[in-house]
Amino acid sequence: MSVAAAMSGLYRGLGAAAVAGLRAAVAVTRDANSQRSVRLRERLGRWQGGAPQGDWVWVHAASVGEAKLAAALVAALGRDLDARPAPTFVVTCQTPTGCRTARDAGLANVHYFPLDSRPVLMPLLVSGRLLLYVSIETELWPTLLVELARAGVATAIANARISAASMSRYRWVRALFAPGLAGLSAVCARDATSAARLEMLGVAGAVTTVTGDIKFDLVTSGEQIRKPLVAIDRARPLLVAASTHEGEEEVALDAFSQLRRETPGLRLALVPRHPQRGIQVAAASASRGLAVALWSGLREGQRGGSDLQAEADWDVLVVDRIGLLIDALATASAAFVGGSLGRGPGGHNLLEVVGQHLRVITGPFLHNVTEQVQLLEEAAAIVVVRDADQLARAWREELADPQASRAAADRALVALAARRGALARTVAVLAPLVCAAQRAGGARR
Repeated sequence: MSVAAAMSGLYRGLGAAAVAGLRAAVAVTRDANSQRSVRLRERLGRWQGGAPQGDWVWVHAASVGEAKLAAALVAALGRDLDARPAPTFVVTCQTPTGCRTARDAGLANVHYFPLDSRPVLMPLLVSGRLLLYVSIETELWPTLLVELARAGVATAIANARISAASMSRYRWVRALFAPGLAGLSAVCARDATSAARLEMLGVAGAVTTVTGDIKFDLVTSGEQIRKPLVAIDRARPLLVAASTHEGEEEVALDAFSQLRRETPGLRLALVPRHPQRGIQVAAASASRGLAVALWSGLREGQRGGSDLQAEADWDVLVVDRIGLLIDALATASAAFVGGSLGRGPGGHNLLEVVGQHLRVITGPFLHNVTEQVQLLEEAAAIVVVRDADQLARAWREELADPQASRAAADRALVALAARRGALARTVAVLAPLVCAAQRAGGARR
């Protein structure tokens, strides 16, 4: 038996076990309308309302960051196809926060991604007429890609990226992924390095185009200007620790506690990457003797808004809702971006900070955002910290000289503006695939 056949057989076996486990979980779920029950059923391919019956385009995004890109891509594709019969766009995500982000962006057809198992996938693939499947960044599913190729459905990756760490892992299972990657219709790569790595994994060079990073378009589009999260009070400046993971809130709290001895009115907003950790983060804050509030527990009059009503009595605000990070940054005097103090995530989107005219403060583990780091370094708009003392020092400097922070961010924004166009270039690749599928379907009818 070949290595590819062995890997494929093992993968199918694991998929079958996962399907059996989910079916058992659905069977014992008491509340059929609970969010958990809906998620389990949709993971089994039983989307609420079913798959579209007419022409449709499927865009898959893993979680929050990819969901934002998916929303921008769907809007741009929809505008480009406006003069033609409009297909239904369906966006799938892996996580509850991803689904919520997609819905908050105005997308109507949002579901959980089904298990990558043929019995689960096939009922969806034969529903209506799927014109195009697009995966955002590195969401690669071998069974789905192979079945789409067999069905003659165009497949693509948008904003495609393969980090060095991901490449080392994919090399071990290249035989499993190569058949699906070889059948791709188009790859819109974020950079030349990712394009080359994907070709090494089995993507045909003829279908690969370096289109750039769509995140550059989103930050410099002006769409990220928001109302402040809470009322702005110059006597009580706000620090933000954004997209934090377990352990990073403690570093931010330690740095904040140092600075509060110098500036008693200072406040901190903690925005954990996973909002469901809100209670845990609030407990860590309260254990330091700080007055803590959960965003979900504040009354409307205690939040921000156009009237900037009276402040709530808190030192630390834990933002336990998604979709509010930009609002928090719009209120901030300085910000730290998490997912960067440990080796796990490799950094999160740094551009949202400069989009709100702040210099970026972040940790040293940034292998997931290397191109962003390079641009910010060239603009002298990034400060790397490794512990609470260094974070306190960086925050102190930002508070002491806000004009320097804004000037650094503005230099980065000028560089970002020069790199816009990835979204338009991606649409220019994908739209013809949709049109070709529509023409082919019309000819068959």
